[in-house]
Amino acid sequence: MLEEFNIEYLHVTGLAPTPQLKSIQMKADMKKGVTAKGRETLTTEFTTKFNAQILNKFDFKRFITSLEKDNRKNVVFFCVESHPGACHRSLVSARLTEVFGLRVKHIL
Repeated sequence: MLEEFNIEYLHVTGLAPTPQLKSIQMKADMKKGVTAKGRETLTTEFTTKFNAQILNKFDFKRFITSLEKDNRKNVVFFCVESHPGACHRSLVSARLTEVFGLRVKHIL
C-alpha cells in the first residue's frame, strides 16, 4: 500500500531493539498480564537499556543527513502498539526531538 501512495519504506535495523531487550519488556508485560498492544508505557529497565545500547550508539546525524540528501522531508514510524509511549519508536522520536529539534506528531 505504501508503494501505491509513493511512500518509500526504509528499514533501519540500527534502531531496532535486540532480542534481549525485547525479552525484558515481554517479561514485564507478562508479569502485568498485558500484550504489546495493550501496554501503555515501556519499563524503566527497557528504556534505560535501549537508550544505552541502541540510541547512544546510533549515528543520528548521519541518518538525518542521508534523509536530507535524498530530499526526504517527512518520516513516519509505524507502531503496532496502541499508545506511543509503549513503543521503542517513541524513544527514537524523542531523541530526534531532543537532538535536532524535530517536530513529532503522534497520530492516534
